[in-house]
Amino acid sequence: MRKLSRWGQVARQIDLIRYMWRTNAPLWVITSYLQHKLSNQLSGDNRIWARKRAAFRVQAKSLEIDQDWFSRKLPIWLRAFKAVDLDTEAPLTCLEIGSWQGLSAHFILTTLPNATLTCVDTWEGADEHLVELRFDQAAMRRIEQSFDRNLAPFADRLTKFRGTSQAFFSGGNAAPKFDLIYVDGSHQAEDVLLDAMKAFDVLKGGGLLIFDDYFWRYYPDAADNPAGAIHTFLRQKRHQLELICVDRQVVVKKSDCRDPK
Repeated sequence: MRKLSRWGQVARQIDLIRYMWRTNAPLWVITSYLQHKLSNQLSGDNRIWARKRAAFRVQAKSLEIDQDWFSRKLPIWLRAFKAVDLDTEAPLTCLEIGSWQGLSAHFILTTLPNATLTCVDTWEGADEHLVELRFDQAAMRRIEQSFDRNLAPFADRLTKFRGTSQAFFSGGNAAPKFDLIYVDGSHQAEDVLLDAMKAFDVLKGGGLLIFDDYFWRYYPDAADNPAGAIHTFLRQKRHQLELICVDRQVVVKKSDCRDPK
């Protein structure tokens, strides 16, 4: 990816902030985004994250991956883990909504070696896959087969749920039991909001909830994209969470029920 000039970077940030405003971002979310960008510039850990990302990309070359949409966001996860002092050696219970070929799932299972992971996906494709990439049923079967092969080494720690997130959440999975949830399923705002609310319900106090594609713009009406739904969720749950990161992804920590705030 071509690196932007300094003025190009400024223009890019202005565009992103305007988009946040258009999708009704609360002022405290915009402020958090600006603080996050500034702290990243001043952080001494950037080289560490870059090295870990490079190492993961080398590791991922052994996988069946057509498009790497994940590794560029890997530093966000590592910063979030550090910010909440996550014990990566703990026996964590994780959930992923939207898995595609399993690259992010592979990262979770290798970075958290004692974690278990449930992956939920229809493997039928979303609007952008069926329209822009013109994926047919045969292509989607190949995507699912790649997922199966990529995650085969983790069979003892992986549960695969083939179906919609709504079917998963309504199938007796309503109790708070997950330490980490990654939401990267349907990108339609209505679906994103539903996933957000259901995921928050099953997230343990102190757990992390990560939203992908915060700045993703596919649908012409900005309100139909993920950002607006994420903003609605943040408003409704503001007093039950801590905003950890606002960037290409949004990371929140659910308040512990024992925490008076």
